[in-house]
Amino acid sequence: MIPKRLSIKGKAHKVFENLLKQDFTAEKKNIKCCTDFTYTHLFNGSLRYNCLILDLYDRSIAATKTTNYLTTDLAIETLNEALGVTILLDQVKFK
Repeated sequence: MIPKRLSIKGKAHKVFENLLKQDFTAEKKNIKCCTDFTYTHLFNGSLRYNCLILDLYDRSIAATKTTNYLTTDLAIETLNEALGVTILLDQVKFK
């Protein structure tokens, strides 16, 4: 059975300008990246959510994280992994 609510309520997010403007090419590594969220149904009926960051230069995966819930924390943790940064989530502030 699929639950009615696929995510839990989290922190509000900021909407950013579309800087790529559909240009998904890059001349060097670590210049342009995209992200994608997806979910997978497990045999026990539960869902797992995955966030990945793709480097557009060579289409390599810069980082990927999987959790039980789809939250902004998943996106922040995946970005921090891609950047090689360790930041406590309670220290992140959005303007």
